Amino acid sequence: MRWRRPDIRKETRPERDEMSIFRFGRVRGRLLLAAALLGSPLVVAGTFVAPPGALADETPSPEHADAAAPDLSVAIDDGHTDVRAGDHLTYTVRIRNIGTVDATDLLVTQTLPAGARFGSADRDGAFRDGTVTWRTDLRSGRNTVFGVRAEVTKPPPGLLRLAAVVCVAAHADSRPIVCAADSDRLPAGGAAAGSAGGGGRGWAGLPGWLLALCGALAAALALGAGLFLRYRRSPRHRRSPGREGRTHQGDHLVAIPGPRSDRNPQGDAGEEAGPSSPDETVRL
Repeated sequence: MRWRRPDIRKETRPERDEMSIFRFGRVRGRLLLAAALLGSPLVVAGTFVAPPGALADETPSPEHADAAAPDLSVAIDDGHTDVRAGDHLTYTVRIRNIGTVDATDLLVTQTLPAGARFGSADRDGAFRDGTVTWRTDLRSGRNTVFGVRAEVTKPPPGLLRLAAVVCVAAHADSRPIVCAADSDRLPAGGAAAGSAGGGGRGWAGLPGWLLALCGALAAALALGAGLFLRYRRSPRHRRSPGREGRTHQGDHLVAIPGPRSDRNPQGDAGEEAGPSSPDETVRL
């Protein structure tokens, strides 16, 4: 009786299916995270660039506005854009009633900037604690003008601009209806603007929402690249069936028998001599 060669037994790995499902879930989670990071900046950018009509519903309706408050416009100008110590300024305040209701007992206040000395005010303007005050009435469709004269003295150290603010209120104890400002550049402000302009001039003209969008996209790309590199270097990726299946379809256990011997020299019938050495098991 001849000795039969043992069959090759293939080692099964039932855990491969579970690992594939787990790996698919991790990849899907990373894709969802990347989509969220890339999509959220676009939603924010769309809010900034949306047309005015898209946000019209958020503005309060006229029914909720104060019907008693007049509709006014105000402007202030001193005729200068750059000033220095010793300059004489004449501020001109123009107020117009653009509504359909007459305004009575309006309170007009103009605040002088630090570094300016009050000179005089027309129409009996009262000056106190750096502020000029007027009282006036203004009929619908009419305008009125006020004037203040001041001199630029020694501005505080580090002050870049000389700004004057004017506000109009319906009553002394109410908040202003409308305000305006005039700003003049000081020599320190011009030097600071010149030194700052020589650096990052390329990004100075971009709007803030666009800079935020670029930063978010760069962060999302960096995060995606890091996750990809981490996945490539992970042990599971190196042992994945897709990479090893080309060379090793699976582990096999093969029993290699030892050298066979002839029949028993004693000639015992029906007795088969076994292998002279134990079988060796090799994993392929």
